[in-house]
Amino acid sequence: MISRFGGSYFHTYQKYIKGGGNNASFNSCEKYLQNYSIASAERDLEKVKGLYPGTEAKPMIDASIDLYTFVLQSYKTDHLEIARMIDKNVAAESINQAIRTLDEKSYANFAEKYDKLWNIAKTYAKDNGIQVKEMPF
Repeated sequence: MISRFGGSYFHTYQKYIKGGGNNASFNSCEKYLQNYSIASAERDLEKVKGLYPGTEAKPMIDASIDLYTFVLQSYKTDHLEIARMIDKNVAAESINQAIRTLDEKSYANFAEKYDKLWNIAKTYAKDNGIQVKEMPF
């Protein structure tokens, strides 16, 4: 499940690097975005598309596809542009402005799609006796 987007994505990346998560596949923000975030989201999207869309699950599957498609589009464009700025050590103020611009442009739409999916999923879980723990974001 995608839970990081916009400014929170890049703050999480900074914590990852500071925590020693720096390896050859992820030693730049662009590589982390492409080799982890985009790759994981693409795999997950294909898994969702492969699910059987029974009557009860179809709204959840459709909301998942909508969220993953939206996030992947942004990861491959706006997020990638900011990742490259970080890797080039562009001035922090320019990076922060790019993140603010991204959040102003896209975060409300992300949150709407995320909340829609989460609400459908919680209802589905409750109706089917599935216990769900909410993550503290």
